[in-house]
Amino acid sequence: MAEKEEGEDIEDLLMKNIYNEKEIEDYTKIKTYKSIDYISTKNYYKEKFNKSINKEISFHKKRIYSMDWLNNNSGMTLVTGSSDNFLKIWDLNKTLNSSNKQNTSSIFPLLTINCHNEIINNISSRNNHESQFIASTMDKYIKFCDIRFNTSNNIKTKDEIKHLKFNNSGNQFGYINKEGNTLFLYDFGKLEEIQKFNFKSPIHDFIFNNSDDKLYITNEDGNIIILNTKLNNSNNKINIQGSLFPLYSVDIDKRNKSLIVGGNDGILLNYNIDEMMCCKTYKRSDQGIRQCMYSYDDNFIATIYDGKNIDFFSTELDDHIYTIFTNNNQHFIKWNKKRNILAYISDEKKNDESKNKKMEEGKFNLEANVHFFIMPNL
Repeated sequence: MAEKEEGEDIEDLLMKNIYNEKEIEDYTKIKTYKSIDYISTKNYYKEKFNKSINKEISFHKKRIYSMDWLNNNSGMTLVTGSSDNFLKIWDLNKTLNSSNKQNTSSIFPLLTINCHNEIINNISSRNNHESQFIASTMDKYIKFCDIRFNTSNNIKTKDEIKHLKFNNSGNQFGYINKEGNTLFLYDFGKLEEIQKFNFKSPIHDFIFNNSDDKLYITNEDGNIIILNTKLNNSNNKINIQGSLFPLYSVDIDKRNKSLIVGGNDGILLNYNIDEMMCCKTYKRSDQGIRQCMYSYDDNFIATIYDGKNIDFFSTELDDHIYTIFTNNNQHFIKWNKKRNILAYISDEKKNDESKNKKMEEGKFNLEANVHFFIMPNL
């Protein structure tokens, strides 16, 4: 039996004992080509990321807590919600497509809606409807808005809302209460509660699968809970131990094949949805993952942490490819629905002596701005 030489892996050693010299030569070529392909692909992505433009735009005078892209034709309409109690709608088509690399700028909103009395902490655009979205605030109201008519309706909830999301068809939405012990499902057309699910351990995030018959939920115990919304019995929940630490974020790719979760240990877990087996892990930081999200084409995953910086991973290479180094922690990220543009907003600075002072003319408040990482076409 052939002996293992220095620098030789087990796979190479097995080849020596099983195949002839011609077959080994062909195998070596294939292995080399794979290595070259990986390196060239990674370099290609790095080059594209390095050519990306980072823009910062002032939208509000107070801190922004929430945002979402509308599902219209241009895909470049953004809704933002702030502690100034205003919802603002922005057409960013010209601004983000401009080659102007000015770091900070200000534009005028298409529409301003003064419909809440408290901080607007959640916004979710209605899928398959280009002008409608819902928003929630700390005053326990959910507002239903249509920018075509500048109209809105609302319902009063019993609890303050932690997370709020539409399903994929746009006929239902769900929300988690502040305590994280209850998830509510509502019929959008009737504006009526249709289901309520209680949990012993606090839940942190949820997402509908593509067919809207299942919810994937993360909780404080590090579990991934699969909830069948079509069943109303004890068999509608499946618990999977994903981590020994709390899991804070979950997302599903557009093909409904892969699921990612991130939590307090800083490890990003990638699951095959059909088998619910963890097939990949990513880690770049010791800080807990606050949010993870697939890009519109599923080619990239963006993550933010309880600390600074934003990391990007390639789903093709299963590897980290780029980092945006930030001066402070990030609060929320949102990929554009049609292009590789990542919008992100910052946390409020701690111990900032000037935060309660009136903003000087021409000076931008970092927490009142939205940053855009604009990638070139791949």
